[in-house]
Amino acid sequence: MLIGHAVIVTSASGHRRPGSPKLVASSLAGVTSMTLHIFPLGTVLYPGSLLPLHIFEARYRRMVAELLDQSAGRRRFGVVAIRSGREAWDEGHSDVYDIGCTAVLQRVEAYQDGRYDVLAIGESRFRLASLDTSSDLLCGTAEMLPDANADSSAALAAKVGRMFGRYLVALRAAGGIHHEDDDEEPPADPTALSYFVADGMILDLTDKQALLAAPSTHDRLTLALEYLRREAAMVKQFSMRPAVELPRAPYSTN
Repeated sequence: MLIGHAVIVTSASGHRRPGSPKLVASSLAGVTSMTLHIFPLGTVLYPGSLLPLHIFEARYRRMVAELLDQSAGRRRFGVVAIRSGREAWDEGHSDVYDIGCTAVLQRVEAYQDGRYDVLAIGESRFRLASLDTSSDLLCGTAEMLPDANADSSAALAAKVGRMFGRYLVALRAAGGIHHEDDDEEPPADPTALSYFVADGMILDLTDKQALLAAPSTHDRLTLALEYLRREAAMVKQFSMRPAVELPRAPYSTN
């Protein structure tokens, strides 16, 4: 997927996960805020989700080079989804969401011409408290957002897991789609499951962002269940293949 300053590397089914997402052990315990390079993308990143990118624009090549100067556990940047505007931040200034996710570099392949193929993994949610746009490479103050209510969400998580299974069955029946999550065992941890399901559903950007912005695990699971019921019913009713290469546009009567 071309996004102006990088390419999100996707699989044949349109998903950007080359493997099963798992929540990573964060080194941000006790950290309430931090300054990060901010990478606006036309997608939503969740904790535990993998993000393969082909970096070719000069400013983001510079960002990767700076991150490589850090120790392995400190090579993180912030990903925020673009609400509206141009894909790349420039004089037109994109409008970005204020809830994002830190990403940690896991693997980097450098090319002789300065391009990079990188694999990052989502780590922790944050709220963008401020954004410095004085340079072409954005920096922001990120206030960390821990998830709450995970211990009380086991029953709801089990219900969401079952509904997600039905959703995958509906996708297969509608268009013969082999979803990447078909062969994966959903996480047992309610928080990890909430992100696993959020990342696995085919939704438009607004719905994807709403799942990331949910203030607690319980809230995210509740919203995911609502979306799963809606999407499964829609796929079953219309027996049509959802768009997997591009986000589905919100319905409009105009």
